[in-house]
Amino acid sequence: MHRAHVWVLTVMLAFLPSAGALALEAGAAERDITPEPGLAMAGFTNRVSHGVLDSIHVRALALRSGNKSLVLVCYDLLFPFARQVNAELRDSIRSRTGVQEVFFSSTHTHSGPAIFRGPQLPPGQSIKDMEPHERMICSQTIEAVAAAVAAMTPVAVGSGQGAVDLSYRRVQPQPDGRVEMIWSNHEKKPLGPADPTVAVVRLDRLDNGKPLAILVNYACHPVIFGASNQNLAYSADFPGVLYRKVRARLPGAPLCIFFNGCPGDLNPYYAHSVDDPLPRLEEVGGTLAAEVLRVAGGITTKACDSPLALSSSRKYFPSLWRWDLDNWQAHQADSTAQPGPDSSLAQKGEMQLPLDVALLTPEIGFVGLPGEFFSRFQGDIRSKSPVPFLIVAAYTEGSYGYFPTLEAAVTGGYGANDTGTHVAVGAGERMSLEALVSLHELLGGLRDFPANPDRGYRY
Repeated sequence: MHRAHVWVLTVMLAFLPSAGALALEAGAAERDITPEPGLAMAGFTNRVSHGVLDSIHVRALALRSGNKSLVLVCYDLLFPFARQVNAELRDSIRSRTGVQEVFFSSTHTHSGPAIFRGPQLPPGQSIKDMEPHERMICSQTIEAVAAAVAAMTPVAVGSGQGAVDLSYRRVQPQPDGRVEMIWSNHEKKPLGPADPTVAVVRLDRLDNGKPLAILVNYACHPVIFGASNQNLAYSADFPGVLYRKVRARLPGAPLCIFFNGCPGDLNPYYAHSVDDPLPRLEEVGGTLAAEVLRVAGGITTKACDSPLALSSSRKYFPSLWRWDLDNWQAHQADSTAQPGPDSSLAQKGEMQLPLDVALLTPEIGFVGLPGEFFSRFQGDIRSKSPVPFLIVAAYTEGSYGYFPTLEAAVTGGYGANDTGTHVAVGAGERMSLEALVSLHELLGGLRDFPANPDRGYRY
């Protein structure tokens, strides 16, 4: 379970061919996006914020290699903004910084403010017409990215992997065919496998050798400080403790960025802690931070030449909506059916699901999935990946509901065969395959023209 992969990407500058190889450049920055109390909170119903437990932020990691550039943005929010808002943000960021691509993700904390997540803004509206706290978050996003781009410096990169036991499988099929949802498990009873993988990427400055940023990827719902009517304060949940402890322990106080994995069927053991959740937050965040620090301390970052530069792609994957609305409405009187569809589900035809894929180096990849994917997907993608080390991040590019596995959709449970899942059965499997295809394309193994038989069918 514990292994390390090391790589750094160097390229020749096209406009300075005699200057020699330069390292991949990176810059990192964060901005506070904590709004004033009194707003509706996301993640659970009927809550209005009364205060602040810990500030929430937007964090940005800017990467540049030769003439290619990418920024990874991550919010301490339930989900990122919807597609239309993201498109407007990208345009503003590109205009100000010249960055080619921006990927948006969130940690999925259930202790942040509610923001606009609909499929699109009303006709004629844009970011300037959104609520004040939403405009503030958008403005701070642009500022964080601009600061990260301005701070870019040559870096060395390395990666490593560890494991922690902080989550359990909350969807529990029963012998009689029913499914029971186990919403908390403070006794830490064994309830089936949960992916314990902690993936860590360390980026070190070449000028002084100090860490510039630590990227963390782990699958767990941030719902410790999150019980309805108990959590009325803004908080990053356990990732907030992770950020604080990692920065405090490493030289140079590097920015720590948490990319949540695929915890669609997982909860932390201490989910919905109502009996003084603060010690629980410290325990979970501290345990994760300790493993991150252990893994990061064992990573050796190196700079070495590579013909492959930073690469990224975004695809839009078509999927049908999960439910037949006519049948649903016809069966409203059936006690086995959910209540009638609300406006967020009352749509027909296709939806376009975004998929973000990048190679930070030839051996370190990033896959961004747009929703609450069940945990098996991240293991499947990693096991079949042509890239040795992957960050598999869910909660990217908007809010598209749950993505259960085919088996889970048949068995049932929350997020598997209820209103929490909007996309057609099998969409998660198809998007996983598309992610693998994209990785092979970025590596050059798949191209858009046939191979030459005279060269042994090689490009």
